[in-house]
Amino acid sequence: MISFEKLVPIVEKRLGPSKRFEHTLMVVKTATQLAELHGADIEKVKIAAILHDITKHDSYESHQALIESFYGTNEHKKWPEQLWHALSAKALAVKEFKIDDPDILNAIQYHTSGRESMSLIEKIIFVADFIEPSRTFDNLIYYDTAMHNLNKALAMILYSLNQHLISLGETPVKDGQRALRFYQHHLEE
Repeated sequence: MISFEKLVPIVEKRLGPSKRFEHTLMVVKTATQLAELHGADIEKVKIAAILHDITKHDSYESHQALIESFYGTNEHKKWPEQLWHALSAKALAVKEFKIDDPDILNAIQYHTSGRESMSLIEKIIFVADFIEPSRTFDNLIYYDTAMHNLNKALAMILYSLNQHLISLGETPVKDGQRALRFYQHHLEE
């Protein structure tokens, strides 16, 4: 499997000197911190974190072509367009970088929506993407919670994201809805 160190310049070239690349590096840093605290494989976490937004700046056509070539013709229709990068990033990880680790691939695919029965690495990438310090919204309560109770932070974020989408008149992704139901009991911890 390709190493994290080899992926960094590839992702930097693809994203360019942008806020997205800065965000990606902050997700790597935050995810590494969470991996150390919660006992996850640090190399896998760093690989998933560096790749989670690799296709974020791609065109509509590029996302659609990559998703269709990997998942089939209808998968992109199940996801809002602003989340397509999660699907295309996973496809790129498999096709271009030959990554076959299910934890890494699922962490990339579900970093925006979550899903039921997430692995530790999936939870870390999902949470790190939301709590990394360069985010422009107030995420300190989620950050503090994640440092001692990852499942509660995950549930809090799922609830917040689902409520935000509903407030915008959008329907949350089905995986996100199911994830919230699955992890909701952690809100009471």
